[in-house]
Amino acid sequence: MTEKITPQTYIDMNEEFVEENIAFRIAVPTQEAIDKWKKESEGHYINYDFESVDLVAQMWEEHNKKEKEKNKVQALVYSNGSQECERAESLLISIEQDVRVYLLDKDFTQKQFNAEFGHDAEYPQISYGLEHRGTLKETLNYMGRKGII
Repeated sequence: MTEKITPQTYIDMNEEFVEENIAFRIAVPTQEAIDKWKKESEGHYINYDFESVDLVAQMWEEHNKKEKEKNKVQALVYSNGSQECERAESLLISIEQDVRVYLLDKDFTQKQFNAEFGHDAEYPQISYGLEHRGTLKETLNYMGRKGII
C-alpha cells in the first residue's frame, strides 16, 4: 500500500533533515502541484510482466545437488548376470548410489571371483563404500542397520 503524498510529507521530511543535521531542504509544493506531477508521471514507468525467480533458492538447489553428488557412496556389484544381481543393481541405483557393475567373464573370471570371495561365495557380491558387504541380503541388512534404506 502506498502512502498518499501531501505537502505535509515534504514538511515532515524537512523536519527530519533538521533533526539529523542534514544541510538539505525540499521546497514544499501545493497539493495541486503534487497531483499534477503524479498525473504527468503516470505511464512513465515500465511494467515488466515476468515470473519472479528466487535466485537464492536456485543457488541452494544447485549447491545441494552438487553436495549430494559429492556424498554418493560407490557401490560395486560383482555379477554373473542373474536376476538377483540385477535386483542388487536396481536397488543401489534407486537409492541414488554410484553403482559400478563388474560382469563375470567380461571383467573378471570365476577363478578370480573364488580367490577374492571364496569358493562358497554367492552372486552378487557387493562392496559398499570401502568395505565388502557380501550378498544382496547381507548388504540389505547393513543398509537397514545404518538407516540408508
